Amino acid sequence: MSAAGPGRAGLAAVALVLGLGAGWLVGGWWRTRHVHVALPPAGDAASAEPDGSPVIARVGDDVLTVRQLERRWNEVLSPAERQQLRQRGGLATYLDEVVEELLLAQEARRRGLAEDPAVREALRSATNHVITRPLLRAEVREKAFPESELRALYQLRRDEWGEPLRVRVREILVRADGGGRSGKGGGEQPVQDDAAWEEARREAADLRRRILAGEDFGELARQHSDAPTARYLGDVGWVVAGRFFAAYEEAALALQGGELSEPIRTQDGWVLLQAVERQEERIPPFEDRRDELLDALIRDDPGAPARRYRLFVDSLRQEATVAVRAELLEQVGDPGEPPR
Repeated sequence: MSAAGPGRAGLAAVALVLGLGAGWLVGGWWRTRHVHVALPPAGDAASAEPDGSPVIARVGDDVLTVRQLERRWNEVLSPAERQQLRQRGGLATYLDEVVEELLLAQEARRRGLAEDPAVREALRSATNHVITRPLLRAEVREKAFPESELRALYQLRRDEWGEPLRVRVREILVRADGGGRSGKGGGEQPVQDDAAWEEARREAADLRRRILAGEDFGELARQHSDAPTARYLGDVGWVVAGRFFAAYEEAALALQGGELSEPIRTQDGWVLLQAVERQEERIPPFEDRRDELLDALIRDDPGAPARRYRLFVDSLRQEATVAVRAELLEQVGDPGEPPR
């Protein structure tokens, strides 16, 4: 163990003695150190504990497994604490601090401090605080707003969180007037000549037969398409709803990967579309966004959790037997209270 200075556990003890808060500890000035503990190889059966994970550290008779360290990291530390630890070496630093915590706890027990009345009361209070955290989350935070409000907000935001259906397509445009490359129905005036329309339709149908017979779509687009995309072998890119004219968009979004459309009539002529790739709509599930939705509702109504807390605790008071003798408060010593 490095002797460079007190670790997190040591500073925790100092903080308790000096009456300093946890915020001082989290924002401490110490730097990363690494502990090296002799352990069996990771695959050795002797290194496995009942939770099924390898032992990552042994400190005297105490062992720390990978799962235990993982639970401490994810469930005991706050997000702010984890972020600060990441800036100081991450899990390697935290492992060192947990080892120091175990060392200090062992020494405290050796000196009989675990039986000290003040320590026992502090442990009782700390235990109560820890076990009430998940209770308050379930009964206060999670129930601060009706489920219907959460789901209504989810419906409003699901589109901004999700990714719409999109299809990447290639095109071949055969213009009904037989010339020019305007692309995707972008001509200024629709062609009125019925014979020209029929001739363009037959040409598009013939190109479709050639593609189905095995000829390369891209090469045929380069040679025969009247769209500007001909130079790119017909590649249009991704088609999503609301960005193309209706008939073109509807046909494109209906195609499966590799599928070739029938000729589609556009303002300029007839177009063939081929789907290169299809990506279905992806919307995150409601449960994946529950915490974010709760945060948003709490920002709009910060008093809701407090109101829910009051309702919950009052319901517990009604169901329990609570007897308080407020007149005895005068017998409770308070060093900070000025003499009367």
